[in-house]
Amino acid sequence: MNLVLRFTSVAMTAFLLTGCNPFAATSSNHGNKYHYTYKLTFPVQSNDLAFRDEYVYIQFKLDDAAVRFQIQNLSSEPLEIDWSKATIGLRGKSYPVRNTSNLYVDSVMCYPPAVILPMGYRMDLAIPARNIRYDGYQSKEQDLLPTEDHGMPELGDRIPKLAGTSVNFLLPIRIADMPRDYQFTFQVASVEKIPWEKHKLPWRPAPRALTPRWLLILRLRTRP
Repeated sequence: MNLVLRFTSVAMTAFLLTGCNPFAATSSNHGNKYHYTYKLTFPVQSNDLAFRDEYVYIQFKLDDAAVRFQIQNLSSEPLEIDWSKATIGLRGKSYPVRNTSNLYVDSVMCYPPAVILPMGYRMDLAIPARNIRYDGYQSKEQDLLPTEDHGMPELGDRIPKLAGTSVNFLLPIRIADMPRDYQFTFQVASVEKIPWEKHKLPWRPAPRALTPRWLLILRLRTRP
């Protein structure tokens, strides 16, 4: 088991650190860029954003717009993630999420639960469904918390004061027909102003080739 955990930790490090600096924004229209450092405060205290019990081992990384994680099934039974009930909570409101399976579709669709075999693992992410738009060519994400001040002094003064703000993540899973709702609370430990050249765009899955909605409608209407 320890060997598997060490292997997945290496894979997780690559997953969490993957970025693409050449595409980082540098326009002065964005103003200053800010980086948030988080800590896990519930159900355990962890500056490494890691959680483990007898069923799962989970490592988290929060980027500007998403909660990224690797989950390993430590049990002897298959584990299912029920994405239809997963939520991210911000400032008292909870929002349904998208994951790597439905990140770029037109609407939030209920996909079959993601199944993880015993001692298997999965790398995924969660982003509030309303915070990402995809037009078939490119996607646009909205940050969980503001990371740019757009040259506005008032916003520049307010962003550092977001230290202490909480982000909640509900991850419902099922093991051997037993539902378990894992609730995690992440707190902003610090906010740092960084140079734009140090900002890296986080990893995202490549969009699949999608058929435009108008073409699907046309096909349906012209079927014999």
